[in-house]
Amino acid sequence: MVPRLSLIAGGLLAFGLFFGTGLLIGGFAGQLAGQRQTYHMRYEEERDFVAPIITANPKFSNVRIGERSVGGIWLAGHVDSQADLELLRNQMLKALGELRATDIMIGVSAGK
Repeated sequence: MVPRLSLIAGGLLAFGLFFGTGLLIGGFAGQLAGQRQTYHMRYEEERDFVAPIITANPKFSNVRIGERSVGGIWLAGHVDSQADLELLRNQMLKALGELRATDIMIGVSAGK
């Protein structure tokens, strides 16, 4: 009788540990997936806001929009002159504000 109770108790303990571990891992995975979705939504929002500005001006034809792993966009490429770079920066300032404009513009240079 005692060995049978030990076997049942051991089985229940093992089931509880595996079930609890599965819930824990599943919870973390779900949280990470949700966070990634939030980052991607921020990228899509910023991209949809900035893309018309980039495509509307031929001076920005060598500037591309990329997705940052921490959410949002980054710009990379080059424009022909310092004046074009300032024009792009001013338009990003109006669209996204000082902090985001400065952050996303790091990959854009002036000159060929």
